[in-house]
Amino acid sequence: MSGSLSSLPFKQFVFYRPGDESGGLNALIANAGHEALRPGAAYAWDGTRRGASEMLIWQYTIAGRGKVSCGGKTFDVLPGEAMLLKVPEKHRYWLPEDSEGWEFIFLTLSGSEVMRLGMEARKRLGVVIRHAAYSGVVRTASSILSESLADRLKSRFEISGRAYAFMMALLSETNSREPKPSGFPLEAAREHCLAHIAEPLTVDDLAKSVNLSRWHFSRSFRKATGIAPHQYILEAKMGLASHLLLNTRYSVKEVACRCGFEDASYFCKTFKKTHGSAPGEFRAR
Repeated sequence: MSGSLSSLPFKQFVFYRPGDESGGLNALIANAGHEALRPGAAYAWDGTRRGASEMLIWQYTIAGRGKVSCGGKTFDVLPGEAMLLKVPEKHRYWLPEDSEGWEFIFLTLSGSEVMRLGMEARKRLGVVIRHAAYSGVVRTASSILSESLADRLKSRFEISGRAYAFMMALLSETNSREPKPSGFPLEAAREHCLAHIAEPLTVDDLAKSVNLSRWHFSRSFRKATGIAPHQYILEAKMGLASHLLLNTRYSVKEVACRCGFEDASYFCKTFKKTHGSAPGEFRAR
């Protein structure tokens, strides 16, 4: 299966060097990789010694154990967990001496929109995040790495699109340490939202997609994620809108349509309320 973790080779890295041709794109992949460290391997990174350029690092443990120190706290990074780090930043991650090894995949991303979305994700989810192996964020990252290793990502626009898709998948995750109602089909509701983002999607639509009443769905969704479902829908639409404005030449009316807004003027009003500037001003920054 494309993007499967089991199909990835060991110690393979892909580096993207878009240089001047990155031309104003605000979501990019700098590099991606898959590695398996043996016990006792020399492996340590210091976030204050990796240059001044802003980057976002997502590193997901497949097997073994790593360690990360950030914000005055130290965490183990266990199988099924990812660390989310910023560069430059006072952090350190390494292979502990008593670890049985550490196998992981990683993405390093850059761009102003990546950093904005990444810091929002970390605010919600924390430095160490638990992801199910079948979750959207792991599937997206694995697919990006598989495509990269097969040399199928050719243009800067394809690379930017994959970077943005990963950030949206990341934002759709919620911290597994938060209590979740037993049996609540959160992932199914999220996937329905992303699949129908170009439609005038409502909370009723999401509730129907998982066969729940609006009241039960709304209450359960808020308890599981910390935000109301209508706010989740809005954030997903506004995130897509900002990407289209920054990375395509679609007119504002076309962007509104692709984000499920039938009324362009209402879209502009909503966008300004969310981002603090009108779509045209946002694009001209």
